[in-house]
Amino acid sequence: MQTFERRITALEQASPEGYTAMFIHLVAPGETDKEIQTIASSHYTAKSKEWTREPGESVEDFQGRAEREAAPSPTGCKVFTCT
Repeated sequence: MQTFERRITALEQASPEGYTAMFIHLVAPGETDKEIQTIASSHYTAKSKEWTREPGESVEDFQGRAEREAAPSPTGCKVFTCT
């Protein structure tokens, strides 16, 4: 896990100005076209939280809502896991 954490840190430091969120969409083999239904903030943020997509909510609106509602990150980059 340390390698993953080092990679995230390197990505956060190399990110262009204004970059605020990274969404990691986990999919199973054969389900690559499955849309996001849940988003969880990672342990990199101050407080972890989970969101569920509302009926009729677009993926973009859903991600925007999670990004706005997530606690501030000490690095300036919020990392989310999506399923």
